[in-house]
Amino acid sequence: MLFDFLVWLVKALASYLAIIIVFAIVVGLPIAIFDHFRFKRLVRKRAGLSICQFARSFDCRHVDTRIIRAVYEALQGWTSFGIKQFPIMAVDDLNKVYGLKDEDLDDFAENLAQAAKRGWTDLERNPLYGKVTTAKDLVLFLNFQPKQTG
Repeated sequence: MLFDFLVWLVKALASYLAIIIVFAIVVGLPIAIFDHFRFKRLVRKRAGLSICQFARSFDCRHVDTRIIRAVYEALQGWTSFGIKQFPIMAVDDLNKVYGLKDEDLDDFAENLAQAAKRGWTDLERNPLYGKVTTAKDLVLFLNFQPKQTG
């Protein structure tokens, strides 16, 4: 009796798991295809742009160039979709262009802080805390964070 119940339970869970996987494929695949073509269209519109134009959006006397490069390269990595060298613009909305929402953005920024040798403490003291919406905001937010020593 218990064995029959366990077999039934495993079959039921397997069925539910299969339904979830099929749903994820049916819904997720069109979204991935749409994003791929959206990024391809953006690449064509931004032809000729490079990290140089991105860096010119900042006053390099006051903004750490390590942060500028780290943000540029990390956002390029975020836009995988088979597109290499995606041209990042400082005005890019992190949510609309890259799909970075609150939790993702927090993790993304923390990883960038480590890469750029910036601290990840006292975030509430940062004047841009809770206000990061663009690639430029992200660079400036990280620039306000204290440098790590060592």
